[in-house]
Amino acid sequence: MQVSRRPVGIRPQCALKAFKHWLAVLRHVKEVSGSVAATCRYYGISRQCYNLAG
Repeated sequence: MQVSRRPVGIRPQCALKAFKHWLAVLRHVKEVSGSVAATCRYYGISRQCYNLAG
């Protein structure tokens, strides 16, 4: 019996989507609101999440 050996981790499509979302968050801070707090409210993320990822 053969066992398929797939690497464990995030799929490239998911990683790309997460990266694009994070870029959108950063652009919103810089170009739209100018405020991290306002952007976090807009995207529904916590400041802790923003600070962890940034």
